[in-house]
Amino acid sequence: MKEDAYYLNQKANDLLESENYKEAIEYYLKAIEFLPDEPIFYHNMGVCFMMKKDYFNASKILQEAINKNIGLDETIIYLANSLYELEDYRGVLSLSEPKGYKERLDILILKVKSAMKINNKDLALQIIKMLKVSGYESQELDLIEKMII
Repeated sequence: MKEDAYYLNQKANDLLESENYKEAIEYYLKAIEFLPDEPIFYHNMGVCFMMKKDYFNASKILQEAINKNIGLDETIIYLANSLYELEDYRGVLSLSEPKGYKERLDILILKVKSAMKINNKDLALQIIKMLKVSGYESQELDLIEKMII
């Protein structure tokens, strides 16, 4: 059973690579039937939904991967991007920050943009300061800061 689930997941990954998203999702669902608590299956299926630009389902599935303790920073970034595309800016702001340096910077930038979208300039400035303390500099960040001040 376990081997079958991982085989189906690999088959789905191959289909994802060839951009056959609909069939890939079917294989991920079959893998989940065998091993419903395996978070990587949800992560992979969430990526598939993102590739289809189906951000609603991507966010639901990626959140499920996080709930199942996937432990991949990448999952949080994908979830943040999906929520941002759905204009769920408060959802983006509620996410925990990944442990990896690059991933943490990526999500903080999305959080700055989300704070600006909901007109929370104080929060945006606070996040910008965190980014700068981390050593991050960019024209985009400088432009956002100038818009606030």
